[in-house]
Amino acid sequence: VVTGKRANVKKAKVALMGFLDFMFPQQFQTVKVHKTLFKSMGDPAPLADISVKTGASVSLDRDMTWVLVRSEDSDATTKAVTLVEERLAGCEKLNAVFRFETFESWILPIIIGKGGSQIQQLQSENECSIDIYKDEVTVVVSADSEEKVQAAKVALEAIVEQARKECIFIEIPESAIPAFVGKGGSHIKQMSDEYVVEIERVKKHSNLLKV
Repeated sequence: VVTGKRANVKKAKVALMGFLDFMFPQQFQTVKVHKTLFKSMGDPAPLADISVKTGASVSLDRDMTWVLVRSEDSDATTKAVTLVEERLAGCEKLNAVFRFETFESWILPIIIGKGGSQIQQLQSENECSIDIYKDEVTVVVSADSEEKVQAAKVALEAIVEQARKECIFIEIPESAIPAFVGKGGSHIKQMSDEYVVEIERVKKHSNLLKV
């Protein structure tokens, strides 16, 4: 049992697995899983089925982003790894991943919609599940068939494309920002009212404005 602060436990796991992999390369193996596939790969039933079929222990470690496979029988380990990789490939087909640049994080609220209305409609119309990872500026669409995933993907792409058409970014020299913004944002407010648009400064990019 490894206990302690999460960051320290993670470091200990890496060191421990490195040692086990060196000492028993055929008995301990891992299959890397991206965070966006945790939901699909985390279903305990398929992993338990692989364990029953091969006799190996199979578990998803979310902290380490891998599936750990272990058995004293090297053949069992190899067979289990093959089945886990097949399962992973199947999950990837039933998922569509949208990754945005950090400065495009403004798109996520549009996908979600007011009170979650937009994302709920997408899920209902396409019989899919949509998960949003704000820290990674990533959206994941999953469903029980490739056709449903593709339909949701097309619908989501249309929303993103429309959002980008309705938005532009303007970079202004730092020295000109105070004059452009105006006292208490008065100039920005005046332009917003006159042209019926929303103008705001981009977080972490003080000289970048989103219109």
